[in-house]
Parts: sequence; structure tokens; C-alpha cells
Amino acid sequence: MGMCLTRFGPAPIVVAGDLNAKSALWGSPVTNARGREMEEWMAERNLFSLNRGNRWTCVRPNGGSIVDITMVNPEGLRRAEGWGVVEDVETRSDHEYVEFSLLVTHREIVERRRVARKKFPRWQWRKADRDLFRAATLTALWEEDVLRNAVTSVEDQAERIGDIMKQACDAAMPRSNPIPRKGMYWWTEEIAELRRSSVHARRVYLRARARQDPLAEEEAGEGYRSAKRALSKAIKVAKDRA
Repeated sequence: MGMCLTRFGPAPIVVAGDLNAKSALWGSPVTNARGREMEEWMAERNLFSLNRGNRWTCVRPNGGSIVDITMVNPEGLRRAEGWGVVEDVETRSDHEYVEFSLLVTHREIVERRRVARKKFPRWQWRKADRDLFRAATLTALWEEDVLRNAVTSVEDQAERIGDIMKQACDAAMPRSNPIPRKGMYWWTEEIAELRRSSVHARRVYLRARARQDPLAEEEAGEGYRSAKRALSKAIKVAKDRA
């Protein structure tokens, strides 16, 4: 890691992950030994935390924590904006999604678009079914566990993610140069309703945790787990029947 930071240091660099380290530097109410080690490691390499606020990045039945850290070098810090924990999205994981943006120059934007047009299809975003796009993307990641499968290189991972994005876009909107469109065979109104129920149950559970009411928390937690199981089962049944 140190060699990579030195080699690519002039460019914006992002280092992120579940580091199981707690520190007030990234919003944790407590600082543990691993957190202090991370603080020193970051200081030695001139890295800065993008984490803002004190919203949990990891939610488990026995409590929540802020252990998912997003770090950047000085150039990354200059370009980064909008870091936050994504709310009301069912991840089917203990960990929440985080999002942020990195600003780039006009020249970089133009060059990136030029290359992308040659390598990647274009779609009519104005005609997109955004709920279907989000559901298609999340479900593909859930079911195929794309980040933990047998992929052997970063290039393979990028190619697989590109395939998932193409499938989701084809499911949710027409291409600029139309091709025969394949629907997401697993998607039904029942699954859409179960997903909405799961998101609602998760929201209720987090509110119960915040109130520190053990009885309400236990009841809401069971409701949330039940909703997640129902969603997973419905997706599996829909795929098996297709």
C-alpha cells in the first residue's frame, strides 16, 4: 500500500474499506487501539478521512459502529465532496453503502466521455425506470456477490461490474441505438413490494435502536430479519420459475 501511495501520489487517491478501527477522527464515539494505529498510519502517509457525521456505517443486532473508513491523499481531498452514508437502501449486509464524488477537470471529463463512447453503449436516461434500475443493480450484486467471488484481478472485477451495469440499463431504459431489450426475468411487483417492506422494516428497526428501547428493538429487529428473508426467498423463487 505504501508503495502505491508513493507511486501514484500526485494523482487523487482513495483508500476505503471495513478496517474494524474506531476513532473520533471519523465519527466514532470511542477510539480503540486499532483506531489509534490507523490514525498514525494515516498521518505518516498524509491521508485524510472523508467520513462526516456520526451515522453508523455498520449495523448489527448487537449494536452499530463506524468502522468503514474512506481516506484520500491531499489531491483527493481537494476534489472530494458529498461524502455520506446512504439511507433507506436495503443492502442485505451489516454494512451500509457510502457515496461521495471526486471532481475532475474539464479536459478529463471530455477525454473520459470520448473513450467511454467507444467502449460502452449509451442509453436514453430520460426514459429510465429508476426504481427498476436501482433494483436490478442491487439484486445483481446481492445474488452474485460480485466483490467476493473468484475474480482474480481488478480488471476482471471492472469488467464484471460493467456487465451488471449494462444489464441493469437494458432492463430499465432503451438504448440510444435500440437493440432487442431483455427484461429482468426475476423482477415482479411482488418483489418490488417486498423490497419496499424490507426498507420500511429497516427504518423502523433503526429508530427503535435510537430510542434505546430493548423490547421495541427486539421486535423491530425480528421484523426486519423476517422481511429480508421474505425478499431473498421471493427473488430465488422468481429466478427458479423463469
